[in-house]
Amino acid sequence: MEYLGGMIGGNFTKHPNEISTLSEKAQELIKECTSHLADGEDTIYDVHVHIGGNGRRGSGCYINPVMTSNWHPIYKVKYYTFLAGAAVTDDGTNDVEEDYKSRLVSLISTFPHYKYTVFLLALDWWHEEDGTIIKEKTGIHIPNDYVWKIHEEYPNYFLPAISVHPYRKDAITELEKWAKKGVKLVKWLPNSMNIDPSHAKCIPFYEKMIEYNMVLLSHTGKEYTVDVGQVVQELGNPQLLRTPLDLGLRVIAAHCASEGKDTDLEQPSHPTDTSFNLFLRLFEEQKYENNLFADISSMSAFMRLGRPLTTMLNRTDLHHRLVYGTDYPLPAINLVIQTQALARYEYINWEERDLLNEIYKAHPLVFGYVHARILRSPDKGTRFAESVFQRNKKLLDMYDAP
Repeated sequence: MEYLGGMIGGNFTKHPNEISTLSEKAQELIKECTSHLADGEDTIYDVHVHIGGNGRRGSGCYINPVMTSNWHPIYKVKYYTFLAGAAVTDDGTNDVEEDYKSRLVSLISTFPHYKYTVFLLALDWWHEEDGTIIKEKTGIHIPNDYVWKIHEEYPNYFLPAISVHPYRKDAITELEKWAKKGVKLVKWLPNSMNIDPSHAKCIPFYEKMIEYNMVLLSHTGKEYTVDVGQVVQELGNPQLLRTPLDLGLRVIAAHCASEGKDTDLEQPSHPTDTSFNLFLRLFEEQKYENNLFADISSMSAFMRLGRPLTTMLNRTDLHHRLVYGTDYPLPAINLVIQTQALARYEYINWEERDLLNEIYKAHPLVFGYVHARILRSPDKGTRFAESVFQRNKKLLDMYDAP
């Protein structure tokens, strides 16, 4: 299982600090893609990075036992694939959390030309509507305390994004505790956490977030990464975000809802449409110009290629509301970001593909960044604007905290 996961996960032949030893053409491409920051800016921010762990050493992290069970070989291969993408193994004795963190530190500290800072995402437990935690339905749990601890250890590399389930009995108390420490970003994965963003129980939570000028990063579209335990796919419908948006909360719709289909809740007959179409309709509404944003994380994954990615590349009128994120470790997984597919669909050319493959083998974070910078629309040739890779002016306070 581990061998197969390694084959389709990471394929790294160099250490990140060998990034400077790549070919001259690869170095030129990296330099070209990291020369865009506005005057006075010195940091590239990644709003979507996952940390992992199994909790064996007391971190509080949790993975559903199904992920490591021989009775569920597909999930077990998936587990080792994620670890391989993060250049981590799990032989039952090593400290997975420490190895995962050390790998991220190594990648961030060797990022060339600019500083690189990531938002490290916590993930709360699955909660029932009455606030009860159900561990068996939870795929992955990453405690707020754990991401905060890593932030304190490496404050220039990691910014904490907490995760607080709004159905928790202590939801407001927990939210305020972190808000008072300066945390500005809250992460939700509604499909895997059992959160209906339109539920009335969420409204006091949103109001408290607004009081502290916080931002919600919420998964949109179908969820196939954290799909062990229990998943309620309809909770990823982007239309459910109207409730916080209408209250004035700033929301980042992760992935632009670029995978799957959902029920159109706003049409009388409730037809099925792509999640992306429902997102785009929401994103185009002028009334959300100042509080609805989206990240581009995983949009170049092989299963998302086509209309969502091409449309967002073409819609230059919307680029000022897009922010950069990787969904790490996904861009480090061979199976997920397929440069051959990107070249075949003409998002990159074949020479760029060779250079990206060279970069990937040494430094998947640089690979993720460079490939996002050079993606072009197959029909119009447009790329994501430089503003996508800079601090968003309407989210500035988010980047400065804590």
